[in-house]
Amino acid sequence: MKTIALSEAKARLSEVMDEVEDFEIYQLTRNGKSAGILVNPEEWDALRETLAVLADDDLMRQIRASRRSKKTYPMKDVFRGLLK
Repeated sequence: MKTIALSEAKARLSEVMDEVEDFEIYQLTRNGKSAGILVNPEEWDALRETLAVLADDDLMRQIRASRRSKKTYPMKDVFRGLLK
């Protein structure tokens, strides 16, 4: 993550956004204090989905149980409904 002053980000907005599109994350500061984050929309969506999974107690219990079982499935079974 890169840190940049808001005034500098304004002056270089096009360049900064090009880097954000390439998945660079920018922390914006104002008067030396953190004021915001610039992040690629795809990365933001992935982070929100991850937080939703982590916040779902039932789903996390299922994930932990699955990991403890160490049961494996052939790829053809996992994707059976998707490959038709």
